[in-house]
Amino acid sequence: MSQPINLADKLAQISTHWDPHVIADYNGNEVMVVKF
Repeated sequence: MSQPINLADKLAQISTHWDPHVIADYNGNEVMVVKF
């Protein structure tokens, strides 16, 4: 089983706006977030 991620920590690492970042992947899918 995968380890849970801390979303607040991942978002704090993003410095650019409107630039998608992959924070996790599962079953061949990517979880992406963007800061706006």
